[in-house]
Order: sequence, then structure tokens, then C-alpha cells
Amino acid sequence: MAKGKSKKKSKMDVMRETIAKLGKDASAKDIQDHLKKAGVHMSIEMVYTYKGNVLRELGGRKKGKRRGPKPGRKAATANGAGGISVRDIQDVKGLVDRLGAEKLLQLANVLS
Repeated sequence: MAKGKSKKKSKMDVMRETIAKLGKDASAKDIQDHLKKAGVHMSIEMVYTYKGNVLRELGGRKKGKRRGPKPGRKAATANGAGGISVRDIQDVKGLVDRLGAEKLLQLANVLS
């Protein structure tokens, strides 16, 4: 005769039932006490983990904050000099050498 599977509920099943009964805003301590009454012993850390997983399954939690630069803003440069790189300075120096400082200043005034 083959052995059948036990009808014992998993910790996750008991957690789902507990969340359904106590609500998604129940404290971890309240959940832990309810689980103890059901015969399931879980640390507070484990309660937080299981509760988070159940809430994610239910769609009760949003995803984390999006990372990256905000729309409409330029990414900061590694040198922190307001977006002016060494290459930019070398290019401006080359223009000063070719055109002269006075002409380059006039050109900058026209462009701004």
C-alpha cells in the first residue's frame, strides 16, 4: 500500500489564511501570535518575509523606487565640474589659440 501525502498545510498556506483573517495591515507580532495558535512557530524576520511574499502575490505592494536620473535632467559627470570635461577645456583652448580670446568671447555672446 502506497503512502499518501500528509494533509498538513504549509507555512505559506497558514500565512495566507492569517493575512486573510487579520488583514494586510496586521503587525508582525499579531501575525506571529496567530500563527502560534495555529501550531506554526516562526521568527519575526520570517513573518516579515512571508507576509511580504503573500502581499506581493495579492498585488498589495508596489515595486521599489525606480533608479536612475530623473526625466529632463542631464546625468552628472564623474568630475563634478558642472558637466565640463577636460576635453571641453582643451577644445576651448584650441579655439582661443586659433581665433583669439576677443573673437571667441564675441562668438560666445552671439550664441548665448
